[in-house]
Amino acid sequence: MNTTVFGVSSGSQDVDGGVDNPDHLRKIFLDSLNSDKKEVIIINYFLPTVGFKDAFGHFSPVAAYNSDADRFLVPDVWPQNPTFWVKTEDLFKSLDTVDSGSGKKRGFIIVSA
Repeated sequence: MNTTVFGVSSGSQDVDGGVDNPDHLRKIFLDSLNSDKKEVIIINYFLPTVGFKDAFGHFSPVAAYNSDADRFLVPDVWPQNPTFWVKTEDLFKSLDTVDSGSGKKRGFIIVSA
């Protein structure tokens, strides 16, 4: 789904909506991170899948990519969680979980201005 309000556009994607593997996720995220547009990737991920003890979902941005390690940088917005690097495969797995509140798969939003 794509939306534009006050000159800011967003598009959301869950892993059932066409992002079917870590390679595809990497391509979408790298296209966004390397875009000339001002874009921000916001993920809805399941904390335990990336190593945190809390068993619920969470939203945070994705800020960078390290190609040597195949990891994305997540500057977590929750004060008790540190900024962390996550393998692309683990990030995909954390998005490929079902949100208990909605019953739908998690995913991400790319916002551009």
